[in-house]
Amino acid sequence: MNNTTKNTKKRTYPISIYNPFVLLENIDVAMARMKKFSKSKHKIETKPKEYFHVHTLALIGEDLGTDSEAEDDPVWAQKRRKNRVEDFFDLNSGEKELIIMWNLFITRYRTRYVGKCHVLQACKDFVKEYGSDIFSKRLYNNFILHLTNLGDHKILPAKQVVRVVRSLKKNCFIED
Repeated sequence: MNNTTKNTKKRTYPISIYNPFVLLENIDVAMARMKKFSKSKHKIETKPKEYFHVHTLALIGEDLGTDSEAEDDPVWAQKRRKNRVEDFFDLNSGEKELIIMWNLFITRYRTRYVGKCHVLQACKDFVKEYGSDIFSKRLYNNFILHLTNLGDHKILPAKQVVRVVRSLKKNCFIED
């Protein structure tokens, strides 16, 4: 027999793997294995959970009576945002007022509107809440400009801009 044509047969070895979550035919066997697994040393030791305030990052005690995200916006933060908008020199007073209204609205509902997918609903809710103010303060053109900017930046499609304008007119009883 030639050494190069030697018959080399690979040997295979059975490997058994224990998985406690595999469904077994006999429920009693499965329950016994689960008990054995739960009593084993595979448990992870955990320490008590610590909770932190969303904005201040202060440690909150065990009494979690209120949600820190649901807290009202502090007055000083509202004034600061308003002053920052007032510092823009290339905006007219109507644009500034609309931006302040929009920022106040978005900040108040910051946990409700968190992404691009929520902008349409945010605009509709803004119209419901501030629609009459938009017309009474003569901010209609500024609001249309705001919606157009959202459309230009691909945040709100043109069809949705039209929907928001129609809902504004509908809420304020103005015909097209």
